[in-house]
Amino acid sequence: MGYISSPTNPPPASFRETALRQLKALFLQVFRRTTGFLDAHKLPYAANKACQLYLGKADPAKVAECRRILRSRLELNPQQLQYFFQTSLGDHLLLWLSGFFYLSADLTFKDLLLQIAADPEGVSLLSFLRYSPDPLRLNLDQLVITTNRLNLLLQAGETAIAAIRDLSAAEARLEAEVDLGQFPDLQKLGPFQVKQYSFRVERSQQSDLEGADLEGGAQSPLQVFCYAPQACPAASLPVIIQSHGLASSPEDLAEYAKHLASYGYFVAAPQHTGSDVVHVREMLAGRSQEVFAQSEFIRRPLDISDTLDELERRNLAEFDGRLNLQSVGMMGYSFGAYTAFVLAGAKIDFEQLKTACGETLQHPNLSLLLQCQALNLPRQSYSLQDDRIQAILTMESLGSELLGLEGLKKVQVPTLLLAGSRDIAAPLALEQVRIFQWLSSPQRYLALMHGKSHMRDVPRLVRQLDLQIKRSPQVSTPQIATPFDGYTQALSVAFFNQHLPQACCSSPAFHAGYTAAISRSPFDVWLISQESSQQLRQALEAANNELLAEALNFEKTSSGAIADQEETFLR
Repeated sequence: MGYISSPTNPPPASFRETALRQLKALFLQVFRRTTGFLDAHKLPYAANKACQLYLGKADPAKVAECRRILRSRLELNPQQLQYFFQTSLGDHLLLWLSGFFYLSADLTFKDLLLQIAADPEGVSLLSFLRYSPDPLRLNLDQLVITTNRLNLLLQAGETAIAAIRDLSAAEARLEAEVDLGQFPDLQKLGPFQVKQYSFRVERSQQSDLEGADLEGGAQSPLQVFCYAPQACPAASLPVIIQSHGLASSPEDLAEYAKHLASYGYFVAAPQHTGSDVVHVREMLAGRSQEVFAQSEFIRRPLDISDTLDELERRNLAEFDGRLNLQSVGMMGYSFGAYTAFVLAGAKIDFEQLKTACGETLQHPNLSLLLQCQALNLPRQSYSLQDDRIQAILTMESLGSELLGLEGLKKVQVPTLLLAGSRDIAAPLALEQVRIFQWLSSPQRYLALMHGKSHMRDVPRLVRQLDLQIKRSPQVSTPQIATPFDGYTQALSVAFFNQHLPQACCSSPAFHAGYTAAISRSPFDVWLISQESSQQLRQALEAANNELLAEALNFEKTSSGAIADQEETFLR
């Protein structure tokens, strides 16, 4: 992979072997000593005693945190969980989780989880041990290996963050200092009022792509939500198309759409019915067999092209021909980022994906659960590029294995990737950094927001999906105001103003100096361009090479068969 940092003086192999044996022994001791407590179903008492036994009383803070983790419970709806496990994505997740345990032949891991979910006391680490017929039969080798890989991934992320921060500062020093007083504050709404409305579009038929099953919403009309600037004097209005993520809707990106429209952009946002919040809610109610329709890898790009076709039909009569539909921008979030890449020319790389998905039992990249579903498509070359898309902005991007180096290098339009340093669903080092380096567009950028995660609003998602899940005991976390939405709004206006023609409002030049001017610690934002791509690659590969030998040696002490897979992961 190429994104790992390492300590300066790695411990000798003998130390690693001893540490590994001690770690395995510790796991066994923990589970043996807690079994007696579990029989009485006194989870708070068991948690307290277990943590005192293994952490002692020297560090009360660690004991308290250990106790909190062991006592934490999730109350789940077992029926919703069962419906999820019946999907191909749920089955894939079960396969990954079951690799950490050895179970008897008469009990599947799925049955065990459903039994635990039905417990009125909820799901916890301790209740899992109580229900397991043989709690000591953990696959300790797999557990240690996965823990090590997660540690490597964390180090990879830290190395990437430091490199991007330093390279962004170097780029900013080469630019003239930005005087924000000369321009409007792009983090605030622009000068134009915004009109909102929607229309429906007839979708492309299945016959349009031979061999591709486009069921899963293709028969129903496509709902498109529009945001139009009012009283904008420009003779031609630039157009932006938005593509939402999995289990989402255009409403989730509406704030960004309104912001762009207030600066003179016409924004259209279709609702992808085969992968939206309604589809996932139907799955959780047992009325749909999959988390998303497999055809969405094809259907989503067609939704965008169908929307543009409909706007062309309406342009003269409804907009006096003012919509510029020959040079269109696109904004995609998560699954919508994949949608943007393929519309800009990227191709699915089935061979790359097949190799990556064969290693998912060891790979700490949650986004692969989505990407690997594309293997259910007919293996053919899909022509999904739309030449009207001339600039793309992607948020929390995924698709490194789905599109691969060969697929991504076909993207030649200006591209901005917005990434968060705390994205655990599509990890920075495994997704956004690789995608940035594999793109070959002469105008490509990576903006990193320090402290940002993949999900914008988890409680809202739970409500939208009617997901019956409750955490106990309740943990109150203080709400901290972050500038991430403001960064996204400002960067989107500045980026599209620079790379799409005839914008209504002026803005600062889009470069690292601008992000440095609007960045606010501790939630910094850093921007690098294609000029720093080679230096980023060299910095990360150098760190990776230092750690590679140590990591392989660590894996060999546990299982020689895993060592070869570790090298693939690191490279």
